[in-house]
Amino acid sequence: MENVNVVVEAPPSVGATDTAPTYLAFEPITLVPFHPKLIAVEQLTSAEIEWLDAYHGLVRRELMARIAQDAGGDGLLSPARQRTRDWLLRQTQPIRASA
Repeated sequence: MENVNVVVEAPPSVGATDTAPTYLAFEPITLVPFHPKLIAVEQLTSAEIEWLDAYHGLVRRELMARIAQDAGGDGLLSPARQRTRDWLLRQTQPIRASA
């Protein structure tokens, strides 16, 4: 599995002081879900499953907001956008819920 990321300054930890070191983190640029059928869930650790579920949650939130922006004044989506929404919902189901 592969993704394009950018390095950003990580938010400070709870209770961090002004003298605490600054840490860096990765932030995804591409928001594409990993295809569930290509994931060997039995080979993932709990931490990896948590990361993947969090990533898919981010993908779902960001892309569903963009799809909703495409709705007309009546709030209805075109058939193509409905198919896109349905596909996105299927692809970003949490592994924890389906495992």
